[in-house]
Amino acid sequence: MSILRISALGDGATTRDWLNAKHAVHAGDASYVAPLALFEKRRLTAKHNPFFEIGSAAFFVAFRNGNPVGRISAQAHFDGQHGVSPDVGHFGFFDVTDDPEAAAALLERAKSWLRARGASSIRGPFSLSVNEECGCQISGFDIPSSYLMPQARPWTGGMIEQAGFVKCMDMQAWRMDKDGTSAALGKRSLTQFSGAGFTVRPIRMDRFREEMGLLADIFNDAWSENWGFVPFSPRAIELLAGELRFIFRASYGCFVEQNGVPLAVMVGVPNLNELIRPFGGALTPLNAIRLAWGLHRETYKSARVPILGIRKSHQGGLNGLMISAAMITSMWHEFERNPKDWIEFSWVLETNLAAQSGLKLLGAKPVSTYRIYERSL
Repeated sequence: MSILRISALGDGATTRDWLNAKHAVHAGDASYVAPLALFEKRRLTAKHNPFFEIGSAAFFVAFRNGNPVGRISAQAHFDGQHGVSPDVGHFGFFDVTDDPEAAAALLERAKSWLRARGASSIRGPFSLSVNEECGCQISGFDIPSSYLMPQARPWTGGMIEQAGFVKCMDMQAWRMDKDGTSAALGKRSLTQFSGAGFTVRPIRMDRFREEMGLLADIFNDAWSENWGFVPFSPRAIELLAGELRFIFRASYGCFVEQNGVPLAVMVGVPNLNELIRPFGGALTPLNAIRLAWGLHRETYKSARVPILGIRKSHQGGLNGLMISAAMITSMWHEFERNPKDWIEFSWVLETNLAAQSGLKLLGAKPVSTYRIYERSL
């Protein structure tokens, strides 16, 4: 008889089981890129993940006849933290094989954990917060996901819906190829900027931590009224600076200033998934050398923009559009030095029509959709 068991991490399940569950789900998936195990383990600890300053979490693995076939997290915010109600619990890291019984059991375990902590509804997936991987991929399965974007199998969303969840919000990944339309718009933007006192400057590597603090200040202002917003804390910025410094070049990001006052920021990063895909999740000494060499020689042919923010005072209208176009084109000029196949902007809320309009004008197209689900408890 086929036996299903659900065990908590540290109580019947190990971190190896946690990682192997994801690998089992994506067995035979040609688009799958195994995340680096070292960094995946760090995400589960308070020492390396600032989420644990504002909430608590539990992690569960599903076993079928002793073999990992799925996993899930359940997390609750502490009362009064960043305006996130503790009544709304979250789930994340939801990966499951084509096994409806295991999917239902995992979701029920997450719901039970949250009920015991007073939550009245559940929303997700968030792994672990809106500032990390979030959403269940529901389209674009035929292309490899970019760095730090969710990867799911086509059946996953349906299994969540079978458990009584409904759509809460969709987010999209947009990709822009190098073409004449985007370049022409960007050059026009930069010309108009110079006449209005605007400048676009690279991020200063010799003052990197200070620059990351400025990034957080602009981002927190820019996104403060957006759906699901959770601000960058000082601890989050410290960790972000440490992680980005390894893969970042000054010209991969920029600030827009007007008369010396910073108004907007954008950060692009290499699509590390290109480089780590052959590693199978293992960062061995040899793989670490290969990764460092690939970054140094810039052998990757794609990039992702995970952070773009314009202060509320300059959002909207032609001003906001021109600021966005100038930032994107400034980065694209850097990539012309070492040509890239595409740049991904992810994620973009389905309700953010202004951003979608700007991306369309720049020649970008949506390639994947990620859905947040919710239900009452």
